[in-house]
Amino acid sequence: MVLLTRFNVLSYRYHRILRKVWGDSPTRNVCIFLEIANGSLMEVMCQIEAALLLGYINQQQFDEHELYINETAKMLIGLRKHFENLV
Repeated sequence: MVLLTRFNVLSYRYHRILRKVWGDSPTRNVCIFLEIANGSLMEVMCQIEAALLLGYINQQQFDEHELYINETAKMLIGLRKHFENLV
């Protein structure tokens, strides 16, 4: 319960900081979210590369995952650019 309360406090502080920096613009908030999502996707790519190097997956599996990640990254970047043009 304490951890959940602490998370709520940090979440509120983060939201308050974002409002100071970006204002209440929903479009800007979407851009920030998409940037964070892209960063998270790149973290997944790093984990998949590590799995390949450690032998948990083979090259064919890696190539398949890399293809999906690159497609998803292109969609996220395109969507972010669309919203940036609205700002």
